[in-house]
Amino acid sequence: MVCVPRLVAALIPDAARPPLGREVWADTRVAIPCGRYRNVFTGALVGAEGSGPTGDVDAATLFADFPVALLVTATS
Repeated sequence: MVCVPRLVAALIPDAARPPLGREVWADTRVAIPCGRYRNVFTGALVGAEGSGPTGDVDAATLFADFPVALLVTATS
């Protein structure tokens, strides 16, 4: 699963910097299927929990270090 933020120009306080962290994303959540994932770009483990098949992830955490996330199912 690939998560790519779009239309973020209005969110970025400094246009010379990428859209990273809580300053940009505040309390934004990204809906993804429930489960555990590994971000291929950063190695970070991400968990999505919800009351059905779809959960959500904190965008500030997902895009903390890199402005794009490639999530694969975590095997361990």
